[in-house]
This record gives sequence, C-alpha cells and structure tokens, in this order.
Amino acid sequence: MIANAFDLPPMLLGVASDVNKSTAGELADEAFQSAVVPVAKLLAEHITRDLFAKKLGWREFEFCFNDLESRDEMQELHIQTSLLQAGVLTVDEVRSMRGLGPIVPAPELSPTQAAVTQ
Repeated sequence: MIANAFDLPPMLLGVASDVNKSTAGELADEAFQSAVVPVAKLLAEHITRDLFAKKLGWREFEFCFNDLESRDEMQELHIQTSLLQAGVLTVDEVRSMRGLGPIVPAPELSPTQAAVTQ
C-alpha cells in the first residue's frame, strides 16, 4: 500500500521476492523520476517563491537541485557529439563534462632537435 501511494516499485521497500532482477535498474530510475523529482521540484518552487521572493525580496534568484534531470548516457553522448560537430563545444570542454582532463599537445621540436632525432 505504501509503494502504491508513492508510486514506488516494491523493491525499494525491501520486497525481494517479487523483483525481476533484469529490470531493477529501470524500475529504480522510473521510481526516482516519478516519485522523487516531482517532490523535489515542488520543494524548490516553494523555496524560490516563499523564501527568496516573499521573505527576502530576492525575485531574481531561483533555487534548484542539481542533477534532477539525469539523462541517458547514450543520449548525453549524442548531444555532446552533435555540439562538438556544430562547433558549439571544444574537445576540451566535452572532456571536462566527462570528467577528463584537457588534451595536452605534444611539444614541438625545434629544427635542430628534429634533425637529431632523425
């Protein structure tokens, strides 16, 4: 009854006998999107409207939670490659979005060093 009231799958309440293990990840993502995200957005709107705007008079500020709108990894990859091909993002910007460091260019050799290595 609790899971139905909050639109949660039974596995989040510890019911392990009725859980299909192959769809557990999708059920967890769906539960997060259907149960947690709406409540978090409602709370963020309340903080923005009642605390910032009414109490403090800061109408230009908006409270928001990070990473509520999580994307599929393949969708994120497609968006980043499209922006990279369109010239909106650089390779280093895409790498930083993925948690990687910038590409360090190889040091150029002077003409005398190049002759010595050959």
